[in-house]
Amino acid sequence: MFTKLDDILFPNKVEIVYFPDQNKYIYPIFKNGSSSIYNIQKENNYKLIVNEQIKKLTDIDVFLRDPEERYRSGFQTYIYENPKLDYQTLLYLGEQGYIFDRHILPQFCWLINLMRYMSPDAKIHIHNMQMLSYYTSGRVAIPKKSNVESPMGPNLEMYMRLDNLMLNDLTGQSWTPNQIMTHLMSQDPMAYFTVIGKTQKLAEVTHVLPTP
Repeated sequence: MFTKLDDILFPNKVEIVYFPDQNKYIYPIFKNGSSSIYNIQKENNYKLIVNEQIKKLTDIDVFLRDPEERYRSGFQTYIYENPKLDYQTLLYLGEQGYIFDRHILPQFCWLINLMRYMSPDAKIHIHNMQMLSYYTSGRVAIPKKSNVESPMGPNLEMYMRLDNLMLNDLTGQSWTPNQIMTHLMSQDPMAYFTVIGKTQKLAEVTHVLPTP
């Protein structure tokens, strides 16, 4: 972790919800029906698979949403949950491309955090949001369009491009983590390296760090 924000956006606790009736292991993503997933989990005491336990799984289901619609909804949620924060300041930060909350964290980044705990041979089954109601018996609320102005500009473009690429190319199929990353890198290298390129460069310093 380089900053406290890293710990907020990429927490060290990752959860999978097991739905026994469908025999599905679902990874909840904020603003992608996660409230419905967790409500059902709590009501039925469904099992949670956490962190290192995830490595034992061979199949995980993920649901993706239109990235711009999701971002606007997430931005609206953040404003609602933090009424004391200045709206114009948040709008400015968003326009500069700052990601400061998991509700607006791109879906690509959610998958990156999941992959930290997955077996490299496990498959991620990617679905669109319309499929989620099947797994939750129709209990998923239809996402409402946000009527709050939210930032959407060139500084967010690369994130949106990766999320759109996943939604358009990967849904309805199963992919290993490496296959997902390879596909995104080959189909949109500019967006891919813009989003994670600096992280890769920072990671190169590991060769000088002492072994714990």
